[in-house]
Amino acid sequence: TLPGFDAQRGAPVVNVDMSPEGKFAFVEFRDEEMANVALELFSNMDLCGRKLHVGRPRGYVDPKALVGIPGVGGLPPNPQLPPTPLGVAGALPIVPPNPALAGTPFLQLENLVTEELLSNDAEYAEIVNDIRSECAKSGAVLELKVPRPGAAGAPEHVGKAFVRFADLGGAKAARQALDGRQFDGNNVSARFVTADVYAAVPAN
Repeated sequence: TLPGFDAQRGAPVVNVDMSPEGKFAFVEFRDEEMANVALELFSNMDLCGRKLHVGRPRGYVDPKALVGIPGVGGLPPNPQLPPTPLGVAGALPIVPPNPALAGTPFLQLENLVTEELLSNDAEYAEIVNDIRSECAKSGAVLELKVPRPGAAGAPEHVGKAFVRFADLGGAKAARQALDGRQFDGNNVSARFVTADVYAAVPAN
């Protein structure tokens, strides 16, 4: 349990986004206090024989540095200036280092299918239809890519599905509905990807 944790104020962690390689992750805490506690608690902690490297994301601005800015720190806003954008909970005005963290219309789904099923033409067609129908419950699907074994330039994408929604709202709704859901005994992982990542995946 994190020091200072108060269950009545809600969970200390609001959101976690991990890189596809599993080498790093971005953790959004409930407030600045919880983020500071986590920095002190986990920095250089030994985990499976390795030290954790914990730090602020690129573009982070200390809230203390905002003192004196109109509309922040108790000063009245200046009507001649545009409103100051705020970041995550706890008024952390950050610039996400990865555009996918803020959400995109492109969704990557993992732990859905096996290579054996993808190699069977009949099974493959059924899988594609099932995924499209499930995703369409959250929003309009413009395109669905499900790479098969042996496809050119797709070995790292086999076993995943990539969905392009008509808008961000549909992708967010699908991520919320599918991430962590049980599918054939596995936990489905749903995460946003950038347009470049999506474009690199070969079409069906």
